[in-house]
Amino acid sequence: MTEVIYMTDGSLEGLFAAVHEAYYSGENVVDILPGPAQMQNYLVQYKSIAADGEKSDRVYSALNKKVSYEAFEYVRDAWLSELPGIGGHILSYIRLAFRLGRKIDDFLTNADVAAVHAASYKVGAETHRMLGLLRFELTADGIYFAKIDTDHNVIVPIAEHFAQRLGDRSCVIYDTKRKLAALAKNGEYALYSGVDMPEMQLHPEEMQFADMWRRYFDAIAIKERTNPKLQRAFMPKRYWKNLTEKKPPATR
Repeated sequence: MTEVIYMTDGSLEGLFAAVHEAYYSGENVVDILPGPAQMQNYLVQYKSIAADGEKSDRVYSALNKKVSYEAFEYVRDAWLSELPGIGGHILSYIRLAFRLGRKIDDFLTNADVAAVHAASYKVGAETHRMLGLLRFELTADGIYFAKIDTDHNVIVPIAEHFAQRLGDRSCVIYDTKRKLAALAKNGEYALYSGVDMPEMQLHPEEMQFADMWRRYFDAIAIKERTNPKLQRAFMPKRYWKNLTEKKPPATR
């Protein structure tokens, strides 16, 4: 039977619609992609699957009722990892989960279960790290703005967190790699794709506070105990460009 790869819009709704299609189409689906295939194998058939709320809800409900909410969380976070081949692992995981029920997450020796768990862990770890490393800047328009450039697509869990934490203050989180922007306020957020974010003009007070923070950061450092290797372990260098304390004043 010809191998088939489904292409989606990258959303969780799109993933679940593709899982639903794989179940009822009878096709030999080997992977689900979060977008168009960058390079196509002519021995494989590619098929675009549109997001469908009704089909997505069926898969979501079945996963929660027949398996567990924890299984849904593993699937959701694994999908956000955007790792190569993760869509195929998720599809196999869900198929197995519908057979085994709540026991699915005990089968860690299964390649698909292990892959979903590993991807989910990576997303959770990066989300947790970014909640501590994210730096908001107050713009001249009174909006709190922050940039991220992450390995995994973690803008949604980050936006959910800060929508609750910042209350009625408007904040924008921008993923420079994926051109995604999340606008959060009053416990809710909206996600926008394909956004080319212009350079934000900072509020004069923000520039003063940024300079004070950098001076404080330098003042509390003990040069004799500087450990760059340990610092990079807790605060990977790829994130430094968006940290206030790592930006020279001249860049503002």
